[in-house]
Amino acid sequence: MWVASRIEGCARGFGENQSFAVNLNDRIIAGIVFHNWNPESEVIEVSCAATSPKWATRDVLNKLLEYPFSFCRMVIARMSEENTRSRRLWRALGANEYIIPDLRADGVGEAVATLTNPQWKKSRLYHGQT
Repeated sequence: MWVASRIEGCARGFGENQSFAVNLNDRIIAGIVFHNWNPESEVIEVSCAATSPKWATRDVLNKLLEYPFSFCRMVIARMSEENTRSRRLWRALGANEYIIPDLRADGVGEAVATLTNPQWKKSRLYHGQT
């Protein structure tokens, strides 16, 4: 609920999921939820919320993406097109980005980022763990 409560329009939560928290000085500064797993296409969606950008270190990102890429071929993230910080992070991870007008709300587009395992492994943020 920590993540869902911080994402507008996410009051119903995520259903079945795997969640992770990032702590700094014994306080949660970010939550990451992997959900909407589709085993037929080997795709999973991820949602994140944070109170500080300090959570997104190379080590944390590598640990988090190790989880879905142990069984998925693609991770998908959706965010408001106005969320420039998240969009910049996904581009740094190597993701493709698609803007869909009015998907988030009337007059508010949504950015959909898709990241495949090969894209991630080519990213400047990947540090080569197996």
